Amino acid sequence: MTKGFAATSVREIAKAAGITSASLYHYMPSKDDLLVTVTLQATRLLADPGRKINESGGSPDERLAALIRLHVIEHARGRRLWEVADEDWRQLSRPKREPVVALRDEYQSFWERALREGRDQGLFRFRDLKLTTFAILSMCSDVYKWFSPGGRLTADDVADYYLELVAAMLGAPRFAFPPAVVL
Repeated sequence: MTKGFAATSVREIAKAAGITSASLYHYMPSKDDLLVTVTLQATRLLADPGRKINESGGSPDERLAALIRLHVIEHARGRRLWEVADEDWRQLSRPKREPVVALRDEYQSFWERALREGRDQGLFRFRDLKLTTFAILSMCSDVYKWFSPGGRLTADDVADYYLELVAAMLGAPRFAFPPAVVL
């Protein structure tokens, strides 16, 4: 779907999937329903393990490190999926968008909790919780735009380096992450 959601027809989606439009409509009543399904499935790839991380009982820096690693690796792994899930979902009508927003908000709350508790415990330094959360999530999400599986760095290498960058952003010398990646 290189043209984006709005410019791609159901017929083109079906052809790319190797099925007929009628077959696609058998499973999905509309293109919007297909986008909701894809976006929710993608977001669950983050939210489900994110929920486990949030409930793990780990320290705020350990939880934040695990969330960063999860987010970066998932976004490196699925370029096309995240292109749709992170961008095109905004084109949905409000009622169709609500379950997507609810799941994304829940996932974001895991990040906010780790950051807030880390700040409260003196592990992190930042002024604005929402802005800090958005900055880190944006950085981690954009990996799908440039990451190349055949490139010089693995997804794990990128995740390790992003942990270092976030630690530096938050002034967190005790941040739980593996040894520095030599680039």
